[in-house]
Amino acid sequence: MRERAFLIRWSQALFLVCSGLMNPLFANEVRLNLDSEKISNQEWRPDRIDVLIDESGKLTAEDVLSKREGWQKQANPYVPGFSKSVYWVRLDLTNAGKRRRFFVENPVAYVDRIDVYVIRSGRVTEHQYDGDILPVLDGAALPHHPRPAFSFRLQEGESVVLLMRFASESAHFIEPIIRSRERMAEVTRTFRDFQVTYFAFLVLMLVLNLAAAIRTREADFAFYSFYLVVTALYQFVYTGLFRQHLSPQSGEWMNQLLVFAGLLNFSGLTVFSLRFLRLSHSSPLWSRVIQALLGVLTLQMILVWFIPVSISDPMTHLTVLPLVLLFPAIAIWQWLTRRSDFRFFVLGWAVLFCAILTFNLFAFGIYIDPVLSRNAIQIGTAVDMIAFSLAIVDRVFAHRSDEPSGLARDSRGNGEAKSSESERQRKRLNNVNTGEKMEELHRLMEDERLYCDEDLNLQRLAQMLELRPDQVSEMINRETGLRVNDYVNGYRIRHVLRLWEEQPDSGLLASAFDAGFNSKSVFYEAFRKYSGMNPGEFRRKK
Repeated sequence: MRERAFLIRWSQALFLVCSGLMNPLFANEVRLNLDSEKISNQEWRPDRIDVLIDESGKLTAEDVLSKREGWQKQANPYVPGFSKSVYWVRLDLTNAGKRRRFFVENPVAYVDRIDVYVIRSGRVTEHQYDGDILPVLDGAALPHHPRPAFSFRLQEGESVVLLMRFASESAHFIEPIIRSRERMAEVTRTFRDFQVTYFAFLVLMLVLNLAAAIRTREADFAFYSFYLVVTALYQFVYTGLFRQHLSPQSGEWMNQLLVFAGLLNFSGLTVFSLRFLRLSHSSPLWSRVIQALLGVLTLQMILVWFIPVSISDPMTHLTVLPLVLLFPAIAIWQWLTRRSDFRFFVLGWAVLFCAILTFNLFAFGIYIDPVLSRNAIQIGTAVDMIAFSLAIVDRVFAHRSDEPSGLARDSRGNGEAKSSESERQRKRLNNVNTGEKMEELHRLMEDERLYCDEDLNLQRLAQMLELRPDQVSEMINRETGLRVNDYVNGYRIRHVLRLWEEQPDSGLLASAFDAGFNSKSVFYEAFRKYSGMNPGEFRRKK
């Protein structure tokens, strides 16, 4: 009961944390799409931009300014995907208001280098640059803002040409936005507040999951905590905060770190999902397939430091796609056929599937909505953290109920049933050859080791014996004096004991999972009931 109350409080705390995450998202009004080249408001994002593709990467600002051919009108934002070409953007600006200081921002942090040239009277009068592989400049317009932002001045009525040069080994994302000083300060604060809240959310989730792992001894919480840690690392690198706060000198290795962190993040999700699905017994083939793909991810985490990012980055996006398709499919199959505690897991993967698909389409130059696409992973992980955590809580509640091993208990008390109930129980087995059915059950347990299936439940057992669930429960109770879960757990405990005799170095949990237990807490409870002591005490005495 204390553990149940603890989990209820855990869920309530999780809800409060989730509510806190959403508050800053709507804290500031955003004004977009002023359909004019005259800067007269706080923010201007042109609907279409002039783009010149420099395949050689050798053109200078003066060369580009003199070019009359090769320019293309593109929608803003422009997402060409993975390309080694350099992209030039031209903006013709006129200050139609009284403000004199403006900023141009490209709202992603992972572009290698962006150069901004201010052209007056056909000459370059200002040149600024920034990018994720460059050191954080002391004289930058916004030294504490991780996304590239450049400042320039315009007198009232003055016209200039703004040339922007984009170069990146990874995916390109081009979305020039002109902002006033006031609007830029507002955007910077909103970005900062959101990131602080997001990472505070991750930390709180980690603390809650670790506390739940210690309190319930449920390994799923520990596996999920690892996923939370690697998610925080990836987001810290992806948003540019790692470069801004921990590595201001930066370097080309930042590209490798971003891909590595992405691979590590998805590997953590794969390990957690593999653990939660319990595929080693229910679907050994799919378990081996997923383990092989996990091995490929591990190999890529090593190779990313030795091969160009232009190869490793798209390869990473392609490698994760089979897993993105496999996990939701397997989870839905498990949910529909056997396990009701997969509902939140299916929900989490459904959201994450949409987020990863959106982000991958965005990376390859196909986008749905610019804000949604570039923030798809953050939005998806925020939702899936809640769903996956509730999935674990859902499973633990099921194990803490009157069915501690996933098998229904016999509702009849030993020797305390009323006479009417006794009569109903006696009639349950009319026309049932209990001896024959018990032999068949014994064969399933001994020869086929049915107890090793961690998803075994009373309904499935009844289907295999061609009986009703209540008949199976009554038969086992009458013939053995045991309830169904105690009967099955007895086989599992004996399997563990045999393993310890044959392989003295085998681990406690490895043996328990091999025998069909699906959590540490259930194994310990069953072992104490069987032997009167904890597994560790038993092994020490032996």
